[in-house]
Amino acid sequence: MKSGLVFEISEVPANRYQLVHDYLVSFIRQRQEADNLEQLKRAIAQQKLAEAEVRRVAEANQILEDAKRKANQRIRVGSAVLTFSIVGLIGISISLGQVKSKLEYNLTSLKQKTTELTKADSQKQIAEAKTQEAQKTLISTQGNLTKLTQEVKQKSAQLQTANQKEKAAQQGLELAIQKEKEAQQGLELVKVKEQETRKGLAIVSQKEREVREQLDQVTQKEREAQERLQTATQQKREAQAKADLAQQQRQEAEGTFQEVQAKRQQAETEYKLAQQKLEEAEEGRKLEQVATIGLQQFQSSQIEALISVMRSGRKLQELVKDGRSLQDYPAIGPLKSLQTILENIRESNQLQGDKGWLMSGRFSPDGKYIVTGGEDNIAKLWTASGQFIKNLQEHQLKIWSVRFSPDGHYIATGSADGTVEIGDNSGKRSYSWETKQGEVLNIDLSPDGQYIATAGEDGTGIVWNREGKQISPVFRHNENRKVTSIAFTPDGKEVATAGEDGKVQLWDLSGVQINNPWTKGDGKAILSISFSPDGKYLATAQEDGIVRLWDLSDISQEKFIQFTANRGLVLSVSFSPDGKYLATGGEDGTTRLWNLSGEEIAEPFRGHLGAVISVSFSPDSQKIISTGSDGIARIWHINQEEIIKVDAEFATNQDGVSNISFSPDGEKLATGGVDGTVELWTLSGQRINPFEGHQGTVWSVNFSPDGQYVVTGGEDKTTRLWNSSGKELHNFRDCQPNSETPDPDKCYYHRGWVTSVNFSPDGKYIATASIDGTAIIWHRDGKAVALLESGTSPVLAVSFTPDGQEIVTGKQDGTVRFWDLSGKPIGEALSGYQDAILSLSFSPDRKYLATASADGTAIIWDLSTRTQIAQLKGHRGLVNSVSFNPDINRGQIVTAGADGTIKLWNLYGQQMAELKGNMGKIISVKFSPDGQRLAAVGEDGRVKIWNLNQLGLDELLAKGCTWLKDYLSTHHNVSDVCPNH
Repeated sequence: MKSGLVFEISEVPANRYQLVHDYLVSFIRQRQEADNLEQLKRAIAQQKLAEAEVRRVAEANQILEDAKRKANQRIRVGSAVLTFSIVGLIGISISLGQVKSKLEYNLTSLKQKTTELTKADSQKQIAEAKTQEAQKTLISTQGNLTKLTQEVKQKSAQLQTANQKEKAAQQGLELAIQKEKEAQQGLELVKVKEQETRKGLAIVSQKEREVREQLDQVTQKEREAQERLQTATQQKREAQAKADLAQQQRQEAEGTFQEVQAKRQQAETEYKLAQQKLEEAEEGRKLEQVATIGLQQFQSSQIEALISVMRSGRKLQELVKDGRSLQDYPAIGPLKSLQTILENIRESNQLQGDKGWLMSGRFSPDGKYIVTGGEDNIAKLWTASGQFIKNLQEHQLKIWSVRFSPDGHYIATGSADGTVEIGDNSGKRSYSWETKQGEVLNIDLSPDGQYIATAGEDGTGIVWNREGKQISPVFRHNENRKVTSIAFTPDGKEVATAGEDGKVQLWDLSGVQINNPWTKGDGKAILSISFSPDGKYLATAQEDGIVRLWDLSDISQEKFIQFTANRGLVLSVSFSPDGKYLATGGEDGTTRLWNLSGEEIAEPFRGHLGAVISVSFSPDSQKIISTGSDGIARIWHINQEEIIKVDAEFATNQDGVSNISFSPDGEKLATGGVDGTVELWTLSGQRINPFEGHQGTVWSVNFSPDGQYVVTGGEDKTTRLWNSSGKELHNFRDCQPNSETPDPDKCYYHRGWVTSVNFSPDGKYIATASIDGTAIIWHRDGKAVALLESGTSPVLAVSFTPDGQEIVTGKQDGTVRFWDLSGKPIGEALSGYQDAILSLSFSPDRKYLATASADGTAIIWDLSTRTQIAQLKGHRGLVNSVSFNPDINRGQIVTAGADGTIKLWNLYGQQMAELKGNMGKIISVKFSPDGQRLAAVGEDGRVKIWNLNQLGLDELLAKGCTWLKDYLSTHHNVSDVCPNH
């Protein structure tokens, strides 16, 4: 050790530790004290130097002050002397020599004083400089002194801390000494114990030897046990390994079981789902069947068919309440049947008699009431909506005929009991009389309501006043043949009678017969007659189903139109109050509607289960009431209900339109005209601006995907690109295709009509097709990209695939082919048509292609397999246009044809709806980009736009309930079809 001290250390550990501790504490304290003293000495020395420097500076300052003081004194003395000399010169007037001597002396003295003063100033400046330097040194010294003072304070604090630690160590040392003494006493006690232990050790040694012998024996046994233990351990390891393996296998088995369980649960779920789908499919099949039967039933029972189909619609509504898309409906038939029935239904209500046939039914003049009479002998009053009000007149036998008076104040009835009764709407009978004509088969009231004409079973006709007084002679036919019908002329001046003898006779009220050709007859019984409201025509209905419309402009001439109205007997004929229509009812159970040219203007109104005995119009000519042998009076509408209303309709003011296209934003339509113009329209029919340039028909027009451009192709063999303002940008003809060197013999352009044009999905390219047998791919800037050599058969349709990587063409020979963008064919052509391909369309999910043909069919192709998945059959004649709905959730395909119909289909080839454009042949039909509207153009140049939301199941059911409103109010047994009615 550096101290050079040597200690003798006792073997007692406590002493050894204490000595080392004491030495270290003493050594550390000495080192710290030495360091502190050294630092203190340095601080004191620096302080003394600083104080000496301060004293030196003070002395220098004192010297400087003394020098200043002496200099000032000398200056004052010199100045006084000089002043005195000058005063003496002036005051005393001494001689010039003396003055000069004195002056020179004084000047010399002054110079000396000035020199001394200058020297004193120099010394002062030096002293001031030294003073400044001394001040700087003093400041520095003071800083060092402050720092040293702080360090001294820190060292003092450390010294105090060390002293405190020393005191603590001293206390610990005293405690250690105390413990050492205690340990020494314990050591002596241990020595005593040691001696006693040695004695016991000898005894233990003896015992140890004995134990060793026993231990050897135990050791031997232990070795044997160890061997057995090792064997058991090995067996345990093997057992454990087997157990681990078994555990692993068990875990694997459990995992497998869980996997199997999961698969089982999945299978059960899939099974349940499949079972649910199967049940749903079965339910869908039943609904389809009901819908089909409903359509068939509609031919004979319109309201019943509607109710049946609406019930199937309600069940379908319940199945699809999860909000699934239309294409996932388990059945489509209810929608199609609902739409078809609602667009064709004419029957709106049924009035059920108590029993037997209903022989007659009439509307009141204001159209608010209906009166019926029949085999139950009672005249009944109803509201026009079909609500039964009360029973009126009651006869002894059946009522053959009922009439409202022209003012609606009373009702007249004629009965098989031979009587006529007149009563008011309250059921109070006013007049009743016996006609003595046998059965009163028919009655009519004069236009002023003052007279009543009766036709009798006895072959006579008679006119009465309202009180029952006969005012005319008897109008007699063959006494053996019945007079079946009687009618006043519209001016009320004559009466016409007709009967089983096949004759129609005209009489004035005095009983004079007006000769006319009708009196001859042809032997066929005439069962009903009716005058037109203007008196120009008389309609007669014969037993052989013939209706004759007689021209009354010259009754001396036999002028009439003849047509077959019903199969079998025509039991009733009636003019509409507006004179436009003629209604007939016959033995075949139908009510039919005709114009005055003898043309049937509607499908027969079917519903009666037996003969239609009478027909009559409502005052507004919009409804017909028919009564029949089934005991029911049925209300029919003349005009069909417009279920799918047209949102907009306008004429394009062209000779015709060949193509129509929606803009990408769905706000405009473009049409290509037969007159060579391309026009843009708003959806309300306002023309925006025409594109003029083509010569001849524009066969195809399409917008670019961004709506900035329009491409057209026409009969003038040109393809033209326009901006949306109608400025022509390009007339496609490229004489430098795929080559830097122009070759005039290899120009790309079409040599025949351009039949189809389409943009690529990115809008950069345009595909065109022509009857010259080619299709060309162009860059939008007018440069040709590739020529698709398609042979000699005209190419009538062309389109890019949705990914823009391929082109598909449809040809006149019925083939569909795919091409790459370099013009090479891909795979085999699709075939399946017997005639030209007229239109192409891709599904929005890019999975399917729809093609339309002149053979009257459309086909849906699966693009992944290039196979047919459905054929759309239903049009009569050419299918001019086909298009997929851009809204994939609707799952619709539209076709339009030369038969004037527009049909909506699903992917499975099921027809979902049909629209009748009434525009002649439908030339082109397109969905709007959002899939909610449909625009079509007909051969007459008219454009119609429909909102397809009207075809939803909920909407159709609501329209069905609206139609059945009156019927449901009187037939509560069918309230389930409209639960919210």
